[in-house]
Amino acid sequence: IDQLKCFNVPPYGPIAVTDYFQKIDHRFGQIQCPVLMISGAEDMNELERLGLASAEGREQILKLIPQGKRVDLDGGGFCMMHQMADEIATEVVAFLEA
Repeated sequence: IDQLKCFNVPPYGPIAVTDYFQKIDHRFGQIQCPVLMISGAEDMNELERLGLASAEGREQILKLIPQGKRVDLDGGGFCMMHQMADEIATEVVAFLEA
């Protein structure tokens, strides 16, 4: 799991998630490569309900990333990578080919 850490912040646990953006938001502007953010209409509902993230925070992060792009998938939820793998793969391939 150490290899999955981003900016030395662990990607697991509610404490890590709630503090994640507060500790590193200044670093998003340093990202030099294109970034694809895939989200679903229902994913933020669950994250906001749990107090782990907000739609406003997601927008702020995207504005900080110089080459950031967001794609919203209808029907996408918190675990949409398992629910709609084909749709996500299509978006990733299109992003990489652009």
